[in-house]
Amino acid sequence: MATIDPFSVIPVYIGLTHDLTADARSRVLLRAILIAFGILFAFLIVGELALDAMGISVDAFRIAGGIVLLLVGVRMVFAQGTQSEPGGDTMAGRDIAVFPLGMPYVAGPAAIMSIVLLTENDLHSIQQACTPLISLCLVLTLLPQTK
Repeated sequence: MATIDPFSVIPVYIGLTHDLTADARSRVLLRAILIAFGILFAFLIVGELALDAMGISVDAFRIAGGIVLLLVGVRMVFAQGTQSEPGGDTMAGRDIAVFPLGMPYVAGPAAIMSIVLLTENDLHSIQQACTPLISLCLVLTLLPQTK
């Protein structure tokens, strides 16, 4: 709950979808949730294996995740990418359900890191790895309730 934080997505969601119809906003939110679930589920299954294959340690992944989180925070402070420029839309041609809603706001560095760490193959059994999956599903079901 703390790493996905569905309540912090609300201002971003409202800011990015303020000019859409209610039906279009619902579709964007549903697609963002499904994309975030897909990303987090992929990291749950192959996250540690992918990091090992690339030779990336968990500590290095923590540092990189922190840097990405810092950059996203700086962009939020300066509101880059969420405001329209005169004569055009800065989000034109982009799917906001994928970026920035699905990734990095819902399936952000902290959520990915948590999924990888909570499902480390060396420490946890398959049954124990199901607990983060169940928690992930429960937290993602809160997102439609927060709009």
